[in-house]
Amino acid sequence: MEEIKRLHRAAAWAILPDRYSSLRRMLISIRSANPRLPDDHQASLQSAIQHFSDIERKVERALASQGTLPNVAKLNEIVSGQIDKLNEVLTAIKQDVGIENYGRKKANSISPTTE
Repeated sequence: MEEIKRLHRAAAWAILPDRYSSLRRMLISIRSANPRLPDDHQASLQSAIQHFSDIERKVERALASQGTLPNVAKLNEIVSGQIDKLNEVLTAIKQDVGIENYGRKKANSISPTTE
């Protein structure tokens, strides 16, 4: 998503639709791989998927018609908001699989070497 923000600033519109599509596929994979996420985290993932789908459609239409491209500052504001929300989801997923901050395992988790 940070790369997408940089590409917006660089006005690299021709390659951005592919980046949006790739990001959406990754987000869909994360959502599918974690079906037990709380509803608010599932909603954050779905919201991000929808936002990037909408942005891709607007950019594609503007490129096809050689019309006015979306406002970079507004797009990056949306992307930044999604980054913040998705970082919360990523943290929850890490905690759910037993990884806390700094990559340490939870104290109550059993590793294969301690059985």
